Amino acid sequence: NLLQYQLHQYANNTFELRLLTVDDLPTQFYQIINQIWQETVKDSSVTLEIITVDKIPKANSGKTDYFTSDFF
Repeated sequence: NLLQYQLHQYANNTFELRLLTVDDLPTQFYQIINQIWQETVKDSSVTLEIITVDKIPKANSGKTDYFTSDFF
């Protein structure tokens, strides 16, 4: 059910995982992503918000950026 994803880093060092789906994802998917995030990123002030979106815009190159950041 997952078509595309994009991870965005905001300037305040929070992250947003954007998901483009064709249908709802199982609750277990979100639990696993959050668990891996917490195990990988030891700093509890670096948070991850997972959202579903209607589209993920392409970069100027015409390709999808899987990671974007306010820093560049």
